[in-house]
Amino acid sequence: MAVISADNPLKGWYKYRRHKDAKWEPACIFDSEDGRLVCRIGDRMVDPHEHWTFLAGNKVEKDAAKIAF
Repeated sequence: MAVISADNPLKGWYKYRRHKDAKWEPACIFDSEDGRLVCRIGDRMVDPHEHWTFLAGNKVEKDAAKIAF
């Protein structure tokens, strides 16, 4: 199991909320074609380092996230 660190986002499938009353959105951290680590939340691309602390504790199964996308 990988150690979770605020400075090192881990690739995978997550759920994300913009604020406590917002709906959950699917999220995915992955390597882009040029090898950079990127993050997709809903329909937007974001910096995974800026959102990692909100995603880290909300890992989900790949199938659940793919259905939500």
